[in-house]
Amino acid sequence: MQRASGDSIVNLIEQIFWKREKIWMAVYERKNGTGICTFTGGEGSGHCRVPDPTAAQAIKNAIELETVTLEDGHRILWPERWLRVFDAVKNFCEVDPVDREIFSRRYQRGERHVPVTIEQSVYSRHLLKIRNHAKMCAAQEQLVRIF
Repeated sequence: MQRASGDSIVNLIEQIFWKREKIWMAVYERKNGTGICTFTGGEGSGHCRVPDPTAAQAIKNAIELETVTLEDGHRILWPERWLRVFDAVKNFCEVDPVDREIFSRRYQRGERHVPVTIEQSVYSRHLLKIRNHAKMCAAQEQLVRIF
């Protein structure tokens, strides 16, 4: 078992990445569930006030969620931004086959140990590159502060 990083930002990012599927499901449920009933017309527009489910769904999809609560009780702030960070890092790792393998094993399959097919030094170097890119993406989305 590989030890955890001493960097609190990396630890946060990895915890979010490992919960990606749960976050995605929570966002999907919030966006496609009931709750907002939007009306159009009325309020001095000269038209009657009628429910508009198409407008309600468009508003739900356009507004970024500030928070979701996962089944285990963890609250995730700005979940859609975290999903964008995950996708950006995944796309970054697609270029290099070693990066792709490490990313897939570590963050999609949940394997937290060094694969036998990769040397420890190579694994550490590529993992550092992936983690640094993830930190930069998270900072760009204003999820973490580097300095």
